[in-house]
Amino acid sequence: MHPEINQSFTPRGSSKGSELTAHNQLAQEHPLRILVAEDNNINQKLIIEILKQIGYQADVVPNGLEVLATLKRQTYDLILMDVQMPEMDGLEATRLIIEQFSPRPRIVAMTAN
Repeated sequence: MHPEINQSFTPRGSSKGSELTAHNQLAQEHPLRILVAEDNNINQKLIIEILKQIGYQADVVPNGLEVLATLKRQTYDLILMDVQMPEMDGLEATRLIIEQFSPRPRIVAMTAN
C-alpha cells in the first residue's frame, strides 16, 4: 500500500469502534457478491483492502475476458470494472455483459488515470 493513502477513515464525532460496527452492519444488511476487474496488482490490493474495511470480500480478475468467463460460472451483484485492461478493456466487457447476461450485475467503471 502507498504510505500516503489513509488506510482507515473515521468520520468526525465517531469512534473507531462505532465505525467498525457500522461497516460490519452494512455488509451484513446488504450482502453483495463483488467481482473486481483490475490488471494492476497494487490497485487490486488497494481495492480489496478498502472493501475489506467495510466488511466485503471480492473475487479479482485481470481483464475483461476473465470477467466474461467468471460470469458464466458465478453470478455477481456488483462488478468494479477497470476501464483500461489488456486483452479486453472494461468498456468492451461491459457491452458484452449487457448483451449476454440477464439479469446482469451493476457495473461501476474505475480508472487510475
